[in-house]
Amino acid sequence: MVRVEPEAYFDLGEQALAFYVLHGRGRHSGDVAMPNALLARCRQGLIVYLQAYAHREDALRDLGVAEDSLEPIEP
Repeated sequence: MVRVEPEAYFDLGEQALAFYVLHGRGRHSGDVAMPNALLARCRQGLIVYLQAYAHREDALRDLGVAEDSLEPIEP
């Protein structure tokens, strides 16, 4: 079983960035927590692009922003 735990959302104009953690349990590895990021681009209120990142740093690099410059928003 995998569980998704949202941590933070960021409004970047026509894009939105979400930080979340995937929680799971492996038969051999036990409990696992993997922090990830999800980038969505919107146009006219519809999501037109969705990119999942296994590493948050990759999302921040692609966006050209530093994590400490982002202001979280309420979902």
